[in-house]
Amino acid sequence: MNLIKQPPYQKGKKPRRSRGKARPSNAEELRHWERVRSLGCIVGPTGCNYHGLQVTRHHCGTGAGGRKDHMKVIPLCWEHHLGREGVDGKRMSKRAWQEKYGTEEVLLIRVKRRLAND
Repeated sequence: MNLIKQPPYQKGKKPRRSRGKARPSNAEELRHWERVRSLGCIVGPTGCNYHGLQVTRHHCGTGAGGRKDHMKVIPLCWEHHLGREGVDGKRMSKRAWQEKYGTEEVLLIRVKRRLAND
């Protein structure tokens, strides 16, 4: 530490910013995540699971780094979440993704309906 109570500068290392909680804060949210994950990729064909990777959860409605609501998640395979066809990928804009697969609100409704049928 130095006089301004900051760690010394180290070339090539940038301080990490806090991105909020990545895990649900209670048992109810954790159970919801597991139920959502069991649905499989919500935008792909039945059983969509590129490269054998597991289904991930995408938080909806968090634009511009907003606070994440752990109950507003949709299940996506890696390709539809972070890959070439991904909503959070760098090759496809969010607008183009929503035109192709539907808005987050529509997909949240689809998730809610599938969970109600289980």
